[in-house]
Amino acid sequence: MKNSNNNKVVSLKKNFSSWKQEGLDNHGFFVIFNGFLEENILQKISGGAMKLYIFLGLKSDNKTGESFYKISTISDYFKVSDRTVSNWFSELEKLNLIIRYQLKFNSVSHTYLNSYKLGKKRNKKI
Repeated sequence: MKNSNNNKVVSLKKNFSSWKQEGLDNHGFFVIFNGFLEENILQKISGGAMKLYIFLGLKSDNKTGESFYKISTISDYFKVSDRTVSNWFSELEKLNLIIRYQLKFNSVSHTYLNSYKLGKKRNKKI
């Protein structure tokens, strides 16, 4: 029985390793570093804001961290109100995880993922 469980564990580890490498090599991804724990962000963030943060991370340009989505598009995706999504955005801004700018009058805001602690100072809002 013990040997059988060891074989299952080895198989699980190999499956995870293959899955992770396949994702990194061939699909989009979003990294959440350990600084998320060290800065206690995970303790502070609500579930809804976390879902939005992951959504933005997966949908952002991998080189710039930029995305631009209408609040209504995001609220339709999550099946919540526009106000709820606005509150999630506010929470992410207060946690300094994102920075939002409206580059043109009456246009969609551009959202930029902000860096958090990785052993050096965190970027502050400009």
